[in-house]
Amino acid sequence: MDRLVFAAMTGARAALGQLAITANNLANASTPGFREQIAAFRAVPMGGDGANTRAFTLDTTPGSNFQAGVFESTGNPLDVAIQGDGFFVVRRPDGSEALTRAGNFKTNVAGELVSAGGLPILGAAGPIVIPPNSSSLQIGDDGTVVVFDGATPQPQILGKLRLVKPDPKTLSRAGDGLFEVTGGQNLTSDPTVFAKQGFVEGSNVSVAAAMVALVEQQRLFDMNIKMIQNADANARSANASTVAFKRVKPNFEDLLYQTVRTPGAQTSEQSQSPTGLQFGSGARILGTTRVLNQGALSQTSNGLDVAINGNGFFQINLPTGVIAYTRDGNFTQDNQGQITNMAGYVVAPGITVPAGAESVTIAEFGQVTAKVNGVTQQLGQLQLVNFINAAGLEAIGGNLYVESVASGAPTQGAPGVNGLGVLKQGYVEQSNVSVAEELINMIQSQRGYDVNTRVVRASDEILQRLAQV
Repeated sequence: MDRLVFAAMTGARAALGQLAITANNLANASTPGFREQIAAFRAVPMGGDGANTRAFTLDTTPGSNFQAGVFESTGNPLDVAIQGDGFFVVRRPDGSEALTRAGNFKTNVAGELVSAGGLPILGAAGPIVIPPNSSSLQIGDDGTVVVFDGATPQPQILGKLRLVKPDPKTLSRAGDGLFEVTGGQNLTSDPTVFAKQGFVEGSNVSVAAAMVALVEQQRLFDMNIKMIQNADANARSANASTVAFKRVKPNFEDLLYQTVRTPGAQTSEQSQSPTGLQFGSGARILGTTRVLNQGALSQTSNGLDVAINGNGFFQINLPTGVIAYTRDGNFTQDNQGQITNMAGYVVAPGITVPAGAESVTIAEFGQVTAKVNGVTQQLGQLQLVNFINAAGLEAIGGNLYVESVASGAPTQGAPGVNGLGVLKQGYVEQSNVSVAEELINMIQSQRGYDVNTRVVRASDEILQRLAQV
């Protein structure tokens, strides 16, 4: 079960990461020179004892799609597109260099040729400065930038764009969307890279293909979430037959509110708002509560099976020396005759059934006796414990609990004393899980998930329509 939940959880997380990548590609479908991010999954096996059967799914961006985008004629002399492979070089504010395909240039107040984001475009000798009052800017195929100043008929060469052609395998996308060369080394101009003035290169994102990928990733995410929900439902229904299992229910709380109008705020000189206006920001799981209602008692006729009819827990001595607590009275005995639970842990205070015992009797108030050769022998006294807040016990698996700060310290006593329940030999307490109720809860959870998913989709459609206005 844990492997199913683990695999589905990592699959859902990876699908969500791919959704973010595809959404980013779609958002940049109109960004000049944008290079589509490639999203992929990879399986990562876990190491360590007991973990070699598990592998988690990881979303990754192995690279970018470096195919050229469509050229668009703009007639703007500051727009430049690169024909074929290659990049422009820009300088960041920290002095580092980066690469871009976006050729929608402009000039800043100092006359420097800069990118749309204001970063200087580098030439062979540094930034290219266009003098004031210059006219007829021309950028040659090799990146040479010339202007006519009007005073002389000869063109003035301002510099040459630094057009580079790195190996795509050495490129990585930085956080600002620009590309960097592995190792940070600077690149020199490549004579095989050519520019085209008056054009800009569009994004190479295929909107149709990205929309298909978006639908696939949404379905993949939904499928993994439903697998987690089904695993949870299976876990609950699986424990419907677990002896003395106590069902767990989640507790939710609402999140912070945005207050637009405070309740009681003045709406006029003589009136106040009776309710105000607040927008909630959702809900979250605050915690889980273990429901300790007693389950039905089922007769087994096994002499070592004991059920608690009422409050209380048995004490179990763990091999670590820690005392654990349980309602599971499905007991047996080991090869030394000690009464243990089904995992082999000794039931406190450590009662041993003598060899050759004809029968074992466990009284309502905890006295344990055995008949050996027709003679009744006293073997010991079973004690029960209770807690101020038994729901605060920490579950450790195997139907066992340990003391926590929330539960408080245990109070020990004999069965039937100080509010503790009495024992019933030959019975075990069944799980308090109602299969019908859990199936109803599962359907409600699935419908709640579907409703929230539709809200997200409706919000996305509204934003799309606003973007088209």
